[in-house]
Amino acid sequence: MAVTEAFKEAKWFKGFMEELGCEQKSLIVHCDNQSAIHLSKHQVFHERTKHIDVRFHFVREIIESGEVQITKISTEKNPADMCTKVLPTQNPALQGTGKCGESVQDVLSKEEAGEFC
Repeated sequence: MAVTEAFKEAKWFKGFMEELGCEQKSLIVHCDNQSAIHLSKHQVFHERTKHIDVRFHFVREIIESGEVQITKISTEKNPADMCTKVLPTQNPALQGTGKCGESVQDVLSKEEAGEFC
């Protein structure tokens, strides 16, 4: 499960920042999968979720300790979706900046025009 990996990374990052002397509040992991969010917050006994339980025990423990929180992110606001889905260019997730401060739309326009090798 991707959310388990995200929680491992968040927990490591929180510990790393605290070692550097930067006290960290609870970190937030954004997830676009409603089922993963539900399984991570609530223990569900079902034949289909039996293999998932071990991974989500770790996630549940971290949520209960308050170290990391999990929240829903919509497709419109999820920048990771531009790598996996076809999105309209007016999507707010594409409004950020890319390498060298260029907007993502400018980079995409240059790529379409063949300005990149």
